[in-house]
Amino acid sequence: MVLREQIIKQLGGRIFAATFTKIDGTPRQAYGQVVADDRLTDDQPNVITFIDYSIASQCFDEGKSNVRRMKLEAGTVYTIKSGKTVISNAA
Repeated sequence: MVLREQIIKQLGGRIFAATFTKIDGTPRQAYGQVVADDRLTDDQPNVITFIDYSIASQCFDEGKSNVRRMKLEAGTVYTIKSGKTVISNAA
C-alpha cells in the first residue's frame, strides 16, 4: 500500500491540520479534508489531494478552486493531525 492510500485510509474523510514543506522549501500550514483523485497515478504515490479550507474564502473571492496537493517526498518534513491520529515523518 502506497503512502497516499495509507493516509486516505487512516483519515477516512475527517478534517485534518497539516504542516509540510513546499517544493520551493518554504513551510506551509493547511487544514482541510483529503479527497481521492483519480488523476493521480501509481507514478505519484506520495502526492495527496485535499480541499484546503484555510484558503477557501480567498479562492472563492477570486473564482478559483481550493483543491490543493501535498507532495510528501523523501527529504520533506510533514505532519498531518486529525483527532488522535498523527501521520508524520518528523524526527
